[in-house]
Amino acid sequence: MQRDQVPVRSDVDDIFDQHATLRDILRDLGERPGLDRELELCEQLQTMLIEHFELEEQPGGYFARVLEDVPEAVGSVDKLMKEHAGLTVHAAEVVRAIRACLDGPVADVRARIDELAAALSDHERREADLLADAMFNDIGGLG
Repeated sequence: MQRDQVPVRSDVDDIFDQHATLRDILRDLGERPGLDRELELCEQLQTMLIEHFELEEQPGGYFARVLEDVPEAVGSVDKLMKEHAGLTVHAAEVVRAIRACLDGPVADVRARIDELAAALSDHERREADLLADAMFNDIGGLG
């Protein structure tokens, strides 16, 4: 390559980069980072899958190139391409389910946690006030 030539990225390079990102997302999801983070990851995954599958399926894309080199892989390629629609729908369903959970049961549990924390904080404040009063009034030999 001459000095003034810039290497051109191909769709295959983009696909390989996306595969690495997909593996990272799947690893992070496997660590169960909590529903808020899982929602972020699944939303990212949902968006990414659409572009990723388009790159793989487009004329001259990844699958077309595979079939140029390995024409006998047509059955495997067809099966993988048919799975794309189902995986895209599945990702959207998971995002909806997480949102429903966060807006419903998880929101209720978090509200209960907030109520408990507020009640306990109030209880602790009143105990501290009682101790301060006791020390101020020299009750029980504390002062």
